[in-house]
Amino acid sequence: MKKILISILILFLSIQVFTAPVYGQQNEVAYYEASSWAISELNEAAKNGLISEKIKNKMNAPITREEFAELAVRLYEAITGEKAAYGALDAFVDTKNMEVYKAFNLKIVNGTNMKERLFSPDEKINREQAATMLYRTIKAIKADEDFSINNIAVFLDEKEASAWAVDSIKYMNKQGYLLGLKGKMNPKDLSTREMAVIMANRIYKKYALIEKSTYQESNNKEYILPDKAVLVINDFDILSENYRIVTKDDFHYIFVEINKFKYGFKSPYAGYYSYPDVVESNGKISVVWQNESKVILRIDMMIDSSEIQINGKAADVGIAPYREGEKTFIPINLFMAVLEMNLAEESTEDIIFIQYKKDFPKEVLVGSWSEIETNLFTDFKDIQSKAVAPASYAPSYMFENDGTYRKGTISVGGFHDTLIIESGKYIIMGNTIMYYDIAETLYQDKPFMLSYSNRYYKEPRYGFIDDYNVQENRIRINGVWLNKK
Repeated sequence: MKKILISILILFLSIQVFTAPVYGQQNEVAYYEASSWAISELNEAAKNGLISEKIKNKMNAPITREEFAELAVRLYEAITGEKAAYGALDAFVDTKNMEVYKAFNLKIVNGTNMKERLFSPDEKINREQAATMLYRTIKAIKADEDFSINNIAVFLDEKEASAWAVDSIKYMNKQGYLLGLKGKMNPKDLSTREMAVIMANRIYKKYALIEKSTYQESNNKEYILPDKAVLVINDFDILSENYRIVTKDDFHYIFVEINKFKYGFKSPYAGYYSYPDVVESNGKISVVWQNESKVILRIDMMIDSSEIQINGKAADVGIAPYREGEKTFIPINLFMAVLEMNLAEESTEDIIFIQYKKDFPKEVLVGSWSEIETNLFTDFKDIQSKAVAPASYAPSYMFENDGTYRKGTISVGGFHDTLIIESGKYIIMGNTIMYYDIAETLYQDKPFMLSYSNRYYKEPRYGFIDDYNVQENRIRINGVWLNKK
C-alpha cells in the first residue's frame, strides 16, 4: 500500500497538561456490571457505538422492549449511515420515545395491544423476541439478503419456541448471531442487555464494512480497498462518513464527529479517567479530562466560532466546529497538539493513524503476559480436556522481538465456551498495538473442539496499552491487567 504525505496543521501551545500519569479506578468506562464472558465482545460493541447511556450501568440486567427498540435503531443507523424516520406519532399511548417510533416505522417492533395502542415499553423480552426483532432489523438494513433457512436442523427445544419465532431463531443461529448451548436455544429465557448488544455487534461486524467502506472480496481472497481512508485514533477506528479533512490557508484540519471523538482521544496511564467527558448543548461544546480530585484539561468551543477557552484562557484555533445535517464535527488538531499526538508513519492511503508521539517501549512489551497462571498456549491439551480449570474470561499474549505475536482468549460460562488462538504480526504506535496478517483458530464447547482453523483476516485489529506498573511488571491491555510470565 502506498504511504500518504499530508501536512496537518498542529497548533503548538505553551500549556502543559498531561505531564504525569493520572491513576484512578481500573473499571471499563464504557459500561458496568457485565458478565465476564461478555467483556471481549462488549468492548467491540462500545467502540462501535452500540451501548447507550441508558443501559451501560448494568449490562447483565434484562433488557426492556424500549431499550431493545433503541438498540435496534442504533444498529440500523450505524450500519446504513442514515437517520431512521419516525412513524405515526400517535401509534402508542404509553410511550413518547422517538426511537420506538423509528423502530415501529422500520417494522422492527410492533405493539403489544394495537387496539388499545399499547407498546409496553418496560416489559422484559426473551431470546426469541430479541432474535425476531434483530432479524427484522437486518431486513430493514438489507432487504435483498438471503434469508433462507433450508436444511437447517431442528434445534432441540424448538417445540418450546413460538411458531412465529422459529424461522428468525434458525436464521440468527445459522449466521452465528444467536448462539445456543448443546443444541438448545432457550427461546423463553429473558434476554439481558449484554446478550442483545452482543448479537447486535455481531450483525454490525458483518454489514458495517460492506455498507460503509465497500470492501469487496475477489476469488483469490484479496481485497479492493475503499477510496476513502479509515481514520484510527489510538485503537478506535472511524469510517470516512464520521470525519472530514478541511483545507484552509494551505493547511489541513481534521474534523471528527463529536460522538466518535471521545472514544479515540483517551489518555494512557489514567485508569478510570482515560476518556474525556464530551457535552454538546445549544451550540456549546465542552471537552473535559479529570482525575479523582480535579479537572486536568477543559476545552470549551462554540459552533461556527474559532475562539475557544483552554482551562479558562482564550485562544483562537483558526477554524470553527460546524454542523452537517444532524452531525457536529469538531477540529482535532488542537487536541493532537495538547496530547502530544501526531500522524504515525504507518499511515497509508487506506488508513490514517493518529497516535501518541512516544511509542511504548518494545523491549518492555516483548514476552509472555497473562491474567491467569495457566498458559493458554503450552497448557492447551489440559485446558481442552478440562484437566485444568480455565478462568471464566482471560486473555494471554506472546509478543516476539521479530514483530510476530500470539494471543489466546478463553471465555467460559456463556452460551458457548470458547477458546480463540490468534497469531500474526504487530506494530507499536504510541500506546496502540496494531495486529495484522491475522490467522484465527476457534475452539468451542465442552470439551473444547476445533470449530475452524487459521481463518485469515486482512483488516487490522487494535489493542491499547492503558497502563504499566514498573515495580510489579504488570501491564494493562484493553482494560485487563496482565502479569509477565
